[in-house]
Amino acid sequence: MNPRYWLTVFSHEWRRSLAARHFFSWFFLIGFPVLIVGLLRYTQRENPEPMDFLAWGSVLFVLIPGIGCMLSLLLTAAPLLQAELEGRSWIYLSVRPGARDALLFGKHLYAVSRTILMATITLVLCLVIGGFYTETRYLLVMLVLILLGSFTYGAIYVFIGILIPRRAMVVAVIYSGVEFLVSLIPSLINRLTVQFRLRSLLVEWMDWAASPVWRPLSGLFSEAPWWQHVAILLGMTVGLLILASIILNRREYIAIRDE
Repeated sequence: MNPRYWLTVFSHEWRRSLAARHFFSWFFLIGFPVLIVGLLRYTQRENPEPMDFLAWGSVLFVLIPGIGCMLSLLLTAAPLLQAELEGRSWIYLSVRPGARDALLFGKHLYAVSRTILMATITLVLCLVIGGFYTETRYLLVMLVLILLGSFTYGAIYVFIGILIPRRAMVVAVIYSGVEFLVSLIPSLINRLTVQFRLRSLLVEWMDWAASPVWRPLSGLFSEAPWWQHVAILLGMTVGLLILASIILNRREYIAIRDE
Protein backbone atom coordinates (compact mmCIF):
# COMPACT_ATOMS: atom_id res chain seq x y z
CA MET A 1 0.00 0.00 0.00
CA ASN A 2 1.48 3.28 -1.14
CA PRO A 3 -0.10 6.40 0.44
CA ARG A 4 1.12 8.43 -2.53
CA TYR A 5 -1.36 6.57 -4.73
CA TRP A 6 -4.13 7.35 -2.23
CA LEU A 7 -3.38 11.06 -2.52
CA THR A 8 -3.45 10.78 -6.31
CA VAL A 9 -6.96 9.35 -6.22
CA PHE A 10 -7.94 11.89 -3.56
CA SER A 11 -6.80 14.86 -5.66
CA HIS A 12 -8.33 13.36 -8.82
CA GLU A 13 -11.72 13.02 -7.14
CA TRP A 14 -11.60 16.63 -5.96
CA ARG A 15 -10.66 17.89 -9.44
CA ARG A 16 -13.40 15.82 -11.04
CA SER A 17 -15.96 16.99 -8.49
CA LEU A 18 -15.12 20.67 -9.03
CA ALA A 19 -14.96 20.30 -12.81
CA ALA A 20 -18.38 18.62 -12.96
CA ARG A 21 -19.92 21.58 -11.07
CA HIS A 22 -22.44 19.30 -9.40
CA PHE A 23 -23.08 21.52 -6.40
CA PHE A 24 -26.73 20.65 -5.80
CA SER A 25 -25.88 18.24 -2.99
CA TRP A 26 -23.72 20.96 -1.38
CA PHE A 27 -26.57 23.46 -1.51
CA PHE A 28 -29.00 20.93 -0.04
CA LEU A 29 -26.73 19.60 2.72
CA ILE A 30 -25.70 23.09 3.79
CA GLY A 31 -29.03 24.79 3.14
CA PHE A 32 -31.27 22.36 5.01
CA PRO A 33 -29.74 22.85 8.51
CA VAL A 34 -29.35 26.58 7.87
CA LEU A 35 -33.02 26.80 6.89
CA ILE A 36 -34.11 24.93 10.03
CA VAL A 37 -31.98 27.14 12.28
CA GLY A 38 -33.22 30.25 10.45
CA LEU A 39 -36.84 29.23 11.01
CA LEU A 40 -36.14 28.56 14.70
CA ARG A 41 -34.51 31.94 15.01
CA TYR A 42 -37.46 33.59 13.28
CA THR A 43 -40.04 31.93 15.54
CA GLN A 44 -38.04 32.90 18.64
CA ARG A 45 -37.68 36.60 17.80
CA GLU A 46 -40.74 37.67 19.87
CA ASN A 47 -40.68 34.87 22.43
CA PRO A 48 -40.24 36.27 25.96
CA GLU A 49 -38.32 33.09 26.86
CA PRO A 50 -36.12 32.33 23.85
CA MET A 51 -34.46 28.96 23.40
CA ASP A 52 -31.21 28.79 25.39
CA PHE A 53 -27.88 27.73 24.00
CA LEU A 54 -28.09 24.19 25.37
CA ALA A 55 -31.22 23.54 23.33
CA TRP A 56 -29.70 25.24 20.27
CA GLY A 57 -26.56 23.17 20.61
CA SER A 58 -28.55 19.95 20.86
CA VAL A 59 -30.49 20.81 17.69
CA LEU A 60 -27.29 21.58 15.79
CA PHE A 61 -25.78 18.27 16.90
CA VAL A 62 -28.73 16.37 15.44
CA LEU A 63 -28.71 18.37 12.21
CA ILE A 64 -24.97 18.36 11.45
CA PRO A 65 -23.01 15.36 12.84
CA GLY A 66 -26.23 13.41 13.32
CA ILE A 67 -27.86 13.78 9.89
CA GLY A 68 -25.76 16.00 7.61
CA CYS A 69 -22.55 14.00 7.81
CA MET A 70 -24.37 10.72 7.26
CA LEU A 71 -26.16 12.03 4.16
CA SER A 72 -23.00 13.50 2.67
CA LEU A 73 -21.03 10.29 3.14
CA LEU A 74 -23.93 8.18 1.91
CA LEU A 75 -23.77 10.07 -1.40
CA THR A 76 -19.98 10.01 -1.78
CA ALA A 77 -18.56 6.98 0.04
CA ALA A 78 -21.16 4.24 -0.48
CA PRO A 79 -21.10 4.17 -4.33
CA LEU A 80 -17.29 4.24 -4.67
CA LEU A 81 -17.05 0.80 -6.31
CA GLN A 82 -20.41 0.90 -8.06
CA ALA A 83 -19.33 4.02 -9.96
CA GLU A 84 -16.20 2.26 -11.23
CA LEU A 85 -18.14 -0.83 -12.28
CA GLU A 86 -20.73 1.19 -14.13
CA GLY A 87 -18.09 3.41 -15.72
CA ARG A 88 -16.15 0.37 -16.99
CA SER A 89 -12.96 1.68 -15.38
CA TRP A 90 -12.75 -1.24 -12.94
CA ILE A 91 -11.16 -3.43 -15.64
CA TYR A 92 -8.09 -1.20 -15.69
CA LEU A 93 -7.94 -0.70 -11.93
CA SER A 94 -8.16 -4.40 -11.14
CA VAL A 95 -4.97 -5.29 -13.03
CA ARG A 96 -2.72 -2.48 -11.81
CA PRO A 97 -0.67 -3.12 -8.65
CA GLY A 98 -1.90 -1.14 -5.66
CA ALA A 99 -4.80 0.37 -7.60
CA ARG A 100 -7.50 -1.29 -5.52
CA ASP A 101 -6.22 0.05 -2.22
CA ALA A 102 -5.58 3.44 -3.82
CA LEU A 103 -9.22 3.52 -4.92
CA LEU A 104 -10.47 2.49 -1.48
CA PHE A 105 -8.43 4.83 0.70
CA GLY A 106 -8.29 7.69 -1.77
CA LYS A 107 -12.05 7.83 -2.20
CA HIS A 108 -12.56 7.45 1.53
CA LEU A 109 -10.32 10.47 2.16
CA TYR A 110 -12.15 12.44 -0.53
CA ALA A 111 -15.58 11.64 0.92
CA VAL A 112 -14.43 12.45 4.46
CA SER A 113 -12.73 15.73 3.51
CA ARG A 114 -15.74 16.86 1.50
CA THR A 115 -18.05 16.04 4.41
CA ILE A 116 -15.86 17.83 6.95
CA LEU A 117 -15.74 20.95 4.76
CA MET A 118 -19.50 20.90 4.22
CA ALA A 119 -20.26 20.33 7.91
CA THR A 120 -17.86 23.04 9.07
CA ILE A 121 -19.41 25.64 6.75
CA THR A 122 -22.87 24.61 7.94
CA LEU A 123 -21.86 24.80 11.60
CA VAL A 124 -20.38 28.29 11.29
CA LEU A 125 -23.41 29.59 9.40
CA CYS A 126 -25.83 28.12 11.93
CA LEU A 127 -23.92 29.58 14.89
CA VAL A 128 -23.90 33.01 13.24
CA ILE A 129 -27.63 32.85 12.47
CA GLY A 130 -28.39 31.68 15.99
CA GLY A 131 -26.24 34.43 17.49
CA PHE A 132 -23.94 32.00 19.29
CA TYR A 133 -20.77 32.57 17.24
CA THR A 134 -18.85 33.41 20.43
CA GLU A 135 -19.29 29.88 21.82
CA THR A 136 -15.72 28.81 21.07
CA ARG A 137 -15.81 25.70 23.23
CA TYR A 138 -18.90 24.37 21.49
CA LEU A 139 -17.39 25.12 18.09
CA LEU A 140 -14.24 23.15 18.90
CA VAL A 141 -16.22 20.23 20.36
CA MET A 142 -18.44 20.06 17.28
CA LEU A 143 -15.45 20.17 14.93
CA VAL A 144 -13.95 17.17 16.72
CA LEU A 145 -17.28 15.32 16.55
CA ILE A 146 -17.58 16.12 12.84
CA LEU A 147 -14.07 14.78 12.31
CA LEU A 148 -14.67 11.56 14.25
CA GLY A 149 -18.13 11.00 12.80
CA SER A 150 -16.98 11.59 9.22
CA PHE A 151 -14.12 9.11 9.41
CA THR A 152 -16.26 6.46 11.12
CA TYR A 153 -19.34 6.81 8.93
CA GLY A 154 -17.08 7.01 5.90
CA ALA A 155 -15.52 3.65 6.80
CA ILE A 156 -18.96 2.10 7.35
CA TYR A 157 -20.31 3.26 3.99
CA VAL A 158 -17.12 2.28 2.19
CA PHE A 159 -17.39 -1.19 3.71
CA ILE A 160 -21.01 -1.44 2.54
CA GLY A 161 -19.99 -0.25 -0.91
CA ILE A 162 -17.28 -2.91 -1.18
CA LEU A 163 -19.39 -5.72 0.31
CA ILE A 164 -22.55 -5.07 -1.75
CA PRO A 165 -21.52 -2.78 -4.63
CA ARG A 166 -24.66 -3.10 -6.76
CA ARG A 167 -27.04 -2.39 -3.89
CA ALA A 168 -24.74 -0.13 -1.90
CA MET A 169 -26.99 2.93 -1.89
CA VAL A 170 -30.08 0.97 -0.89
CA VAL A 171 -28.31 -0.83 1.94
CA ALA A 172 -26.64 2.41 3.07
CA VAL A 173 -29.99 4.20 3.25
CA ILE A 174 -31.49 1.34 5.27
CA TYR A 175 -28.48 1.31 7.58
CA SER A 176 -28.68 5.07 8.11
CA GLY A 177 -32.34 4.88 9.12
CA VAL A 178 -31.79 1.93 11.44
CA GLU A 179 -28.68 3.52 12.99
CA PHE A 180 -30.50 6.76 13.74
CA LEU A 181 -33.57 5.05 15.22
CA VAL A 182 -31.62 2.49 17.26
CA SER A 183 -29.44 5.24 18.75
CA LEU A 184 -32.62 6.73 20.26
CA ILE A 185 -33.56 3.53 22.08
CA PRO A 186 -32.48 3.81 25.76
CA SER A 187 -31.06 0.29 26.04
CA LEU A 188 -27.81 -1.60 25.49
CA ILE A 189 -28.40 -1.89 21.75
CA ASN A 190 -27.86 1.81 21.19
CA ARG A 191 -24.24 1.41 22.28
CA LEU A 192 -23.58 -0.27 18.93
CA THR A 193 -24.26 2.97 17.06
CA VAL A 194 -21.93 5.81 16.14
CA GLN A 195 -24.59 8.31 17.16
CA PHE A 196 -24.46 7.07 20.75
CA ARG A 197 -20.69 7.59 20.94
CA LEU A 198 -20.82 11.07 19.41
CA ARG A 199 -23.72 12.07 21.68
CA SER A 200 -21.84 10.85 24.74
CA LEU A 201 -18.78 12.87 23.77
CA LEU A 202 -20.90 15.99 23.26
CA VAL A 203 -22.56 15.68 26.66
CA GLU A 204 -19.27 15.00 28.47
CA TRP A 205 -17.17 17.67 26.78
CA MET A 206 -19.89 20.31 27.21
CA ASP A 207 -20.71 19.22 30.81
CA TRP A 208 -24.39 18.82 29.94
CA ALA A 209 -25.06 15.57 31.82
CA ALA A 210 -26.68 17.36 34.78
CA SER A 211 -28.64 19.84 32.67
CA PRO A 212 -32.48 19.75 32.71
CA VAL A 213 -32.49 18.92 29.00
CA TRP A 214 -30.14 15.93 29.11
CA ARG A 215 -30.68 14.57 32.64
CA PRO A 216 -33.98 12.81 31.74
CA LEU A 217 -32.23 11.32 28.66
CA SER A 218 -29.46 9.57 30.56
CA GLY A 219 -30.14 6.34 28.68
CA LEU A 220 -29.18 8.01 25.41
CA PHE A 221 -25.58 8.72 26.38
CA SER A 222 -22.83 7.15 28.45
CA GLU A 223 -20.78 8.65 31.26
CA ALA A 224 -17.80 6.45 30.42
CA PRO A 225 -14.45 8.25 29.94
CA TRP A 226 -14.20 10.15 26.67
CA TRP A 227 -11.17 8.19 25.52
CA GLN A 228 -13.21 4.97 25.42
CA HIS A 229 -15.65 6.46 22.92
CA VAL A 230 -12.83 7.89 20.82
CA ALA A 231 -10.97 4.56 20.87
CA ILE A 232 -14.11 2.68 19.79
CA LEU A 233 -14.77 5.10 16.91
CA LEU A 234 -11.17 4.99 15.70
CA GLY A 235 -11.13 1.20 16.10
CA MET A 236 -14.28 0.90 14.00
CA THR A 237 -12.75 3.10 11.31
CA VAL A 238 -9.48 1.21 11.07
CA GLY A 239 -11.10 -2.23 11.38
CA LEU A 240 -13.74 -1.63 8.70
CA LEU A 241 -11.22 -0.14 6.27
CA ILE A 242 -8.91 -3.14 6.74
CA LEU A 243 -11.82 -5.55 6.17
CA ALA A 244 -12.90 -3.59 3.11
CA SER A 245 -9.35 -3.74 1.74
CA ILE A 246 -9.14 -7.50 2.25
CA ILE A 247 -12.49 -8.07 0.52
CA LEU A 248 -11.66 -5.72 -2.34
CA ASN A 249 -8.31 -7.39 -3.04
CA ARG A 250 -9.59 -10.96 -2.83
CA ARG A 251 -12.95 -10.72 -4.57
CA GLU A 252 -13.48 -10.64 -8.32
CA TYR A 253 -15.99 -8.10 -9.61
CA ILE A 254 -17.75 -8.03 -12.96
CA ALA A 255 -18.30 -4.70 -14.71
CA ILE A 256 -21.95 -3.73 -14.87
CA ARG A 257 -23.23 -3.85 -18.44
CA ASP A 258 -25.74 -1.49 -19.92
CA GLU A 259 -29.18 -3.03 -20.16
